[in-house]
Amino acid sequence: MTWAWLCSPDQVWQGEAATFDAGDAAVLLVHLEDDSYRAYDGRCPHQQVSLADAALTGYELTCSAHCWRFDVRDGSSINPRGKCLTRYPVECRDDGIYVDI
Repeated sequence: MTWAWLCSPDQVWQGEAATFDAGDAAVLLVHLEDDSYRAYDGRCPHQQVSLADAALTGYELTCSAHCWRFDVRDGSSINPRGKCLTRYPVECRDDGIYVDI
């Protein structure tokens, strides 16, 4: 595993998502209401559009380009079915949030 520092915990509040660069990869970091984090490839699987402008409502992430929707708890697709976000392992450490891409 190759862990990369992504951000400090205070950069993404509970119930919010933000994109960060981890090496050559764009990573979408989601801070869930239960204080856990999820990290995903920062591009929509539809046409590789950046998820930086995606809307997060509750646990539902909507891509700004074509309105594909995903459940941020596990990356599964809501509409259309059968597509999912690529999930990365994420760890919260004393000095920040780390992701393994």
